[in-house]
Amino acid sequence: LRVVMVTWRVVMVTLRVVMVTLRVVMLTLRVVMLTLRVVMVTLRVVMVTLRVVMVTLRVVMVTLRVVMLTLRVVMKRYTSIQIYLYLEILELSFFYDIILK
Repeated sequence: LRVVMVTWRVVMVTLRVVMVTLRVVMLTLRVVMLTLRVVMVTLRVVMVTLRVVMVTLRVVMVTLRVVMLTLRVVMKRYTSIQIYLYLEILELSFFYDIILK
């Protein structure tokens, strides 16, 4: 009888240990699932922010191209106006030289 009682107690203790380990395993699985969900959500957020960054970079590139083109046009016009004014000043100075002489 004693042997039976001792083995019964050992079986009960091992069953309790098995139950506790199963609970721990279930809890760790829940934690792993939650962390995987969080990782998935953060990956989605990262993908969306990367898309937004790409779109803003495209917009910035297009605006830079437009700015460069307008600067080219403005510089061409400005230099042509400069040359015209320089020629006018030369002509005026030439006439002044003639008149003063």
